[in-house]
Amino acid sequence: MNDVVRELGGTLGVAVLGSIVSTSHAAGMDDATSGLAPEAAEAASDSVSATHEVVAEVGGGGGGRLVALADQAFVAAMTTAAGVAAIVALVGALFAAVYLPARARTSRTRWSPRSRNGCRVSRRPSRPPTATVLLRGRIRAPG
Repeated sequence: MNDVVRELGGTLGVAVLGSIVSTSHAAGMDDATSGLAPEAAEAASDSVSATHEVVAEVGGGGGGRLVALADQAFVAAMTTAAGVAAIVALVGALFAAVYLPARARTSRTRWSPRSRNGCRVSRRPSRPPTATVLLRGRIRAPG
């Protein structure tokens, strides 16, 4: 179950952050592509590599400026997505700190200074043996 939740969370995280980057980049390119033909403006707003292709096809003196604006829009979009990811991680850490137990709970056994390796040590005094004891492969009577 843990693996499924981790994989689902990773997949949804990539999808959501990718959508944020795509939307932010397109919004940042609106002003930069205003002088282009509608098809070229739509293509240039899709991604940075598409902007480079549009500049290579269209040419002209404003191509360098358009590429620089596309790069700036991409960096701003990545900054926005990283900020959202940081906020989600912070909220998750706060949730874990507040609602998850600080340590594992045990039902009966508690650690004490007299215990070894976390195991409970009997506090009863040892009794003398009442039955035969096996020593070095021979059975002998206690005593």
